[in-house]
Amino acid sequence: MHTQEPELPALTILVAEDNNFVNQQLILNLLTKRGHQVVFANNGREAVEHVHEKLFDIVLMDVQMPEMNGFEATAAIRVAEQPGQHLPIIALTAHAMEGDRQRCLQAGMDSYVCKPIKVAELLGTMAQMLQKPTTSVAVPIETSEVEILDREGVLSRVDRDPNTLQLLTEIFREDSRRSLDDLAAAVRCRDVHATHRLAHSLKGASANLGGTAASAFAKELKVQAKEGLLERTPETLKRLEESIEQLLNELSVLHHEVV
Repeated sequence: MHTQEPELPALTILVAEDNNFVNQQLILNLLTKRGHQVVFANNGREAVEHVHEKLFDIVLMDVQMPEMNGFEATAAIRVAEQPGQHLPIIALTAHAMEGDRQRCLQAGMDSYVCKPIKVAELLGTMAQMLQKPTTSVAVPIETSEVEILDREGVLSRVDRDPNTLQLLTEIFREDSRRSLDDLAAAVRCRDVHATHRLAHSLKGASANLGGTAASAFAKELKVQAKEGLLERTPETLKRLEESIEQLLNELSVLHHEVV
């Protein structure tokens, strides 16, 4: 009697498995026949590099690998994660002892699957990882729902000092212009990693200057990149550009009011 498999969306999965062709082929067949995209890393160092270059939904991490083992690679990935980010990492281990399980969890892995891999166990563990609230849902934002400038918020951050407000506004003006140019290029090239990184940077910078709407549109763009909703990114970028222009205008008005 076959156990019903959990329903999973099409995922982009990084498999870190050390040059074992048989294991790689088994995992490749298992995942691709279910509609998932698979990228292989032959050691822990390659795994870390892949995570920095591309967005993944889940990582399957072999524990014993050359150059950098699975524990070290997981630690490197966790250190580089931004607040609110958490990439699910499932350990692949030939050991089933309780101490090994604890070591996997202490290293920053989310769960583990014993080798040789059992299909039901692996798919069930992946489904559990996706049930955790690690990703956001991209919901379009209505401009009318969000204020352009949180006046009291930014004034409190600069201690109501007009000189500090003007200095930070000019820095943001220059930095945001460069970031928007780079972001536009990333969107045109459908570079999800660069789009995600630049949108994250603009989100934080806008929020620091009270840019409620700009920060919200940058967050929306970031989520769209992570979820692969590339058809929506040009429109969201346009709205982000407009909201930053409006923010700069309102910051200029606010500066004149507090001088």
